[in-house]
Amino acid sequence: MKALNTKERNSAILKFALWLLVCVLVISLPVIISSFISSEKQNVLNKENENLIEDINFERDYFAVQIQKIMDLMGSKEANKINSETFNAELMNVVNDIKKQTEQIQEWRGDMYRNTTAIAEYLLSANKVMSSSADSKDKQLSDLNKIILEFESCGENLVDLGDEKKRDIYAALDEVEEQFNRALKMLNNYKSTLR
Repeated sequence: MKALNTKERNSAILKFALWLLVCVLVISLPVIISSFISSEKQNVLNKENENLIEDINFERDYFAVQIQKIMDLMGSKEANKINSETFNAELMNVVNDIKKQTEQIQEWRGDMYRNTTAIAEYLLSANKVMSSSADSKDKQLSDLNKIILEFESCGENLVDLGDEKKRDIYAALDEVEEQFNRALKMLNNYKSTLR
C-alpha cells in the first residue's frame, strides 16, 4: 500500500525531526554548558577554599597565639608576677611581631589586626601612665614624709625650749620659726604639684 500524500507525510516527518532535534539541543545544551561551568566554578571554589583554609590556619596558629600571649601578660601583670617595664617590653615585642606579620594584609582581616595592635598600644600607654602615677605617688609620699618630719622637728624644738636654760629664748624661737617656714614652704610646693 502506498501513501496517498507522500509529500505532506515527508514534510511532517521532517518537521517532527527538526523540532525533536531542536528540543534535544535545548535540553542538552544547558546540561553540557553547566558541566563545563561547574568544573570551572569548582576550581574557583577549591581555590577560595584553599585560601580560606590558609587564612583559618593563620588565625588559629599565629593570631590566636599572639592574643593569648597578650592575655597571659595581662594576667601576669595583675598577679604582680612581672613588673611594669617587663610587661611593656614583652607587650611591645608582641605588637611589633603582629605588625610585621600582618602589614601586607589589606582586607577586613588586616583591619582586625590593626585594631588589635591599636588596643595593645593603648594598653601599653595605660600601663605607662599607671606606672608613672605609681612613681609619682611614691614621690608624693616621700615629700609628705619630709614635711611631717619638719613639723615633728619643730614640735621637738618647741618642747626643748622649755628645757633650755643656757640658750637665749629668742634665738631658739627664731630657729623654730625658720623650720616652721621651711616646712610651710614645702607644704605649699607639695600643694602646687597636686593641682
